[in-house]
Order: sequence, then structure tokens, then C-alpha cells
Amino acid sequence: MVHLTTALDPSSSVPLYEQLYHSLAGEMRSGTLSAGVRMPGKRRLAAELSVSVNTVDAAYQMLAAEGYLESRERSGFYVQEYLALPSRPAGLPQPPAPPVPPPAPPVRYDLSTRGVDPGLFPFRTWARLQKELLYSSPELLTHGDAQGDPALRQALGLRSTCFTVRYESGAFCFTTKGYGHGVGLSQWGAKALAEQGQNFADILAHYYPGTSLSG
Repeated sequence: MVHLTTALDPSSSVPLYEQLYHSLAGEMRSGTLSAGVRMPGKRRLAAELSVSVNTVDAAYQMLAAEGYLESRERSGFYVQEYLALPSRPAGLPQPPAPPVPPPAPPVRYDLSTRGVDPGLFPFRTWARLQKELLYSSPELLTHGDAQGDPALRQALGLRSTCFTVRYESGAFCFTTKGYGHGVGLSQWGAKALAEQGQNFADILAHYYPGTSLSG
């Protein structure tokens, strides 16, 4: 029969399972609980200490995880042989302390996105400019031209905004896919022409110049 001298203090800020863990570990280190001793069952020890079974189980699991106890299936927990840490022989010099790294220089400018101060953003100026822009250019709130922004197409001399751009020999090269974006007739372009009053023959001639319908 194992007799434990464990005393728990319910008024302490340390959880009961930690108190039990430290108490049992101390008895194992001192040899009061020798190797091979079978520990009391969790229910019996919980009843003796007036604590829950979960409290005892948590302490036992911590002791087993650190090598103080061995859990044997259908048999319980047994005290393991305590292997003390080797002591330093007398007369040996103490190892030198690791060098203390120099303090990091203070950060003068925080350029990360977390360093943005919302209080520095000119919200009033931003709101005024946005209001003036929308009043002067209400078309910015619409879907725009189906064939792409007219100003961009006009500036680049393109009939469609379906193009790729590459930089070579000091110049930008635009490669377009034509009226129908490489697949023939453009449905949005045909829709825009139809809304302008053109019929199907005009639309086909627009996309396929030099062709005629027959039949």
C-alpha cells in the first residue's frame, strides 16, 4: 500500500492538478516513491484527496509524459526509475556566457502596411475630389463602352481593347485580335452597331469587309 504525503491547497492560484504533479514528482525525485511502485488508482486517490478524477488523471498524464510514470494497459501507473541530471564536477570552470547581441537600431520609418496611420489620410480632401470628379464625369458610374474605353482605343488607334503588349527594342508593341477578338464576330460590337441602326448586312460587312451574302 502506497502512503502519500500529498497536501493540496484549494485556495491557491496554482491549479490542483499542478499541485499534485509537483508533489508526486518531488516524492519520486527524493526516493520516497521508489521505482516499480504501483501508484494508487485514479478514483481512489481522487477520493482520498477530495478532488475530481480528472485532476488526478491530468497529474498522472503529465508525470507519464515526463518519464516519472509508466502507464501499463489494464494495470495502472508505475513509478519509473528517476535519473537525476549529472552534476558538474568540482573545479571545472563555468562555461562562458553567450555573447549578448547588440541592440537593434531603432526603426526610423515603418514602411509596412501595418504602420499606416489612418489619422494622416486626408479624408476631407479625398471626399471633395471624388465628389467633384463624379459631378463632372457622371459616365464613370456607368458600365462604359462594350468594346472598351473609347479614349484608350482612340489614343492607341485600336478598334478593340483585346490586345497584348510587349516591350522590345526600346518600344512597346501592341498585338490586337481584330474586330472579333480572334474568334470572328464580336457580339458586343454587333450589339453596339445594331443600336446605332445598322442592319445585319451592314454589321457583317463591318466585320468581314470584301464579302457578300448570297442565297
